[in-house]
Amino acid sequence: MPERDFAVMQAALHVAEKPKYHHRNVVVEILTAVAANDFDSLTQHFSDDAELHIHGFPNIDGVWRGQKQVIAGIAENFGKLIQQKPMVESIIHQDGALAIRLEETGVYKASGRRYHLRGVIWFTFDGSRVSRIEEFLQTVIPG
Repeated sequence: MPERDFAVMQAALHVAEKPKYHHRNVVVEILTAVAANDFDSLTQHFSDDAELHIHGFPNIDGVWRGQKQVIAGIAENFGKLIQQKPMVESIIHQDGALAIRLEETGVYKASGRRYHLRGVIWFTFDGSRVSRIEEFLQTVIPG
C-alpha cells in the first residue's frame, strides 16, 4: 500500500467549483508533490512568509513560519505517517481562502499504530501562493 493515498481528495478538489486564481489547482499540485515525496517542488506554491499551524494531532502539532520552515515541517510530518487515506467531506472557498473538511485514517510509521481523525484544513492565499495553512484536527483514534 502506498504511503499516501490522496486520490479521493484530489478527485474531490477537481470537481469543486474553480476558486479565484485556481486555488483548487494549487492544492492539488501540493498534494501531488507530497504524495510523491517531492517536497522541493513546494517552494513555488508557498509565499516567502508562509505559516503552518497544526492543532489537535499528537506528534504532529506545531507552528512553522517562513517558506523553508513550512516546507521542512510538511516533509517531517508526512515522514511520520504512512497509509494515509483522507476522505473529503466538503470544500468551501471564498476569495483568498479554501477550506477542506475531511476524515482521515493512517498509520504512525514509528509505532505502527493506526490513527483516525476528522478536521478542517484552511488554506489562505496571497494571489496564487499559499500564505497560511491552519489545521484543526480531532483524533478519533489517537494512535
